[in-house]
Amino acid sequence: MSNMIQIGDQMFFHPGYYLQEWLEEKNMSVEEFADKTNISSENAKAIIAGDKLMTGLERLEISDVTGISTNTWQNLETAFLRGIYLLRITKPVWVSAFGEIGCPNCKSGFGLKDEDGDPNKFCGQCGQALKWRR
Repeated sequence: MSNMIQIGDQMFFHPGYYLQEWLEEKNMSVEEFADKTNISSENAKAIIAGDKLMTGLERLEISDVTGISTNTWQNLETAFLRGIYLLRITKPVWVSAFGEIGCPNCKSGFGLKDEDGDPNKFCGQCGQALKWRR
């Protein structure tokens, strides 16, 4: 997973993106943060990278250290999950007047078909779910 998703002109950020910003602002290492929150450094790194969502207990621990409310962390996570959901809604592959194909989200033609020329279910560039016309 990534800590940022872009759908058209909308961007959705994983809460870990904001946590990383907070750590940089406070000049605090992930290990130091993990010690203060009782969250393993492995889990803290996974949250920051966008590979893991926060558990309720982790939100409480992070809120205590950062001073940012658990509701804010939950709302950031919900917004990010909405971005993931929007990518999973299948959209028809874009076809130009010249017959060129592209992703309906990022307009890229990269990774729309596999090495055998068969259509992929997801865009290789942005992960948008694709619907192919027959």
